[in-house]
Amino acid sequence: MALLLALAGLAVLRSHWGTRLDGFTVDEPWHVVAGVSYLRTGDFRLNPEHPPLVKQVAGAAQAEGFVLPPFAPLVEKSQERDWVEDAMFLRNDAAAAQRATRASLWAFHGTLLLALGLLLWRALGLPWAAGSLAFLAIEPSVAAHLPVAMTDLPLALTLAVAVAAAGLLLSTWQWRWVLAAGLALGLVLGSKHSGLAGVAGVGAVLAVGVLAGWRQGWAEGVRRLGQVLAAGVLGLAVLWAMYGFRFHAGPDGSDGFNRAMADKVADLNIPHWRTAIGLADEARLLPRAYLWGLADTVRAGVEGRGQSSHLVWGVNHKGRPPWFTWPSIIASKLPLALAAMALLGLLALRWATLTAAGRWLLAAAAGA
Repeated sequence: MALLLALAGLAVLRSHWGTRLDGFTVDEPWHVVAGVSYLRTGDFRLNPEHPPLVKQVAGAAQAEGFVLPPFAPLVEKSQERDWVEDAMFLRNDAAAAQRATRASLWAFHGTLLLALGLLLWRALGLPWAAGSLAFLAIEPSVAAHLPVAMTDLPLALTLAVAVAAAGLLLSTWQWRWVLAAGLALGLVLGSKHSGLAGVAGVGAVLAVGVLAGWRQGWAEGVRRLGQVLAAGVLGLAVLWAMYGFRFHAGPDGSDGFNRAMADKVADLNIPHWRTAIGLADEARLLPRAYLWGLADTVRAGVEGRGQSSHLVWGVNHKGRPPWFTWPSIIASKLPLALAAMALLGLLALRWATLTAAGRWLLAAAAGA
């Protein structure tokens, strides 16, 4: 335990040293102001493009004197940008807000690192846990993201925690791991909309575990199915809790987005996405602010908003990106020494003696 705590602390210290001169990055002011707004007003109209988890973490850290201007009707996204930037940079001390944000995100991400280490220790042993945390502590992209109120590292760490919890659930089928997996999956959903793909991958591996239970008799199969469904329900409950268990964005039943939900769904060109999000909204399966953001994510990230040029290895590709785009991004960002360590680790799996939890954990990771 002390070793894992020390490694999580090392990650934070290394991040502090490397980012001590950094200012706010890209969307951080939006996320911070939106988080303050969510917690103080209960209204989720601002920045619904992302779920609320990291914004609420950053917002909770702001001083009581943080000034939040009165809401104005939102018509264009540029108007929302102006409102947020006025709040952060003209009505408040942006430097103090950033210091509070950095402290809160170090604490949040450090807690996730420790949770991941503890789960890996339980599933695979202390060397795996310590090695994983040491790898993350020196990885530069992780260090750069540890203090910032963005959604990428929260998604990566919550999904890793969900994978580890799923591995323990699949190997033991104990209720404590049902609760751990459900909580982690809910945090994944609250981190970033693209986390749905990872949740689907983990869910597919959990389904394989349920099917394996049927070979031991229908009672075992039904028991496992009930536990997986319970984890899923808990994950959805965690997401709903982040939105105050309310369907509408506003506590008064209003939805003050810069674009109406019906118009947002109508913007989608892929029929099955348009139908699925529309039905989920009509049936109130998920909070409307979450569904609005999901529609925006599909429109921007799946369909594309007209971005037709991709620079990969010095070559400008027009139209759809080539298949090797995302592996190329990983190869260009991960330091060569760490990439070599990861490849050696994959090769070493052939000779590794894995517990049942370890095998299921790696299967869940592959699914994610």
